Amino acid sequence: APVAHRGHGVRDDRGAAGTAAGRCLPGGGADRGGELSMEVLAFTDGAAKGNPGPGGWGAVLLLDDAAVCELGAAGGNTTNNRMELAAAIGVLAWLAESGAGPAPAAVTIVTDSTYVLRGVTEWVASWKRRGWKTATGDDVANRDLWERLDALAAACRPAITLTSSGKKAMSAAITTLDSSP
Repeated sequence: APVAHRGHGVRDDRGAAGTAAGRCLPGGGADRGGELSMEVLAFTDGAAKGNPGPGGWGAVLLLDDAAVCELGAAGGNTTNNRMELAAAIGVLAWLAESGAGPAPAAVTIVTDSTYVLRGVTEWVASWKRRGWKTATGDDVANRDLWERLDALAAACRPAITLTSSGKKAMSAAITTLDSSP
């Protein structure tokens, strides 16, 4: 069964995130006869008050429709985009390091950030080809986090889904977690 996640932060001196902490409520179905192969649905969000300002990120993971995990961390003086990236990184880092296996059967990350969605699905490949430069020749903002997200995503190739109702979906998942025994 999953265990509470501690110590897989993505903090840096620019306030990417704090050390992630969380809890998981066990369910059935994650262990398939000694071989972990699960489906993961993760709702993520990040924010900074003031942009830049104090920030944080959170994620609620549903593992095999049976276990629910909450992850999150505070950031220092940071930006909204860095916290949105940190949330996706936090999910993938937890999956890579938690015993859930390096490549779950399916990982879907639900975000309300077009920055994260377009970065993963459209921009990263071009940035890498251009030596981490934008189409106009500028340095890619938040390159450190994009490189980390790209490396983690390569291990499990998550589907990234954009939703304007991500906060509503996350609220429903948290309500489910709070009402569990």
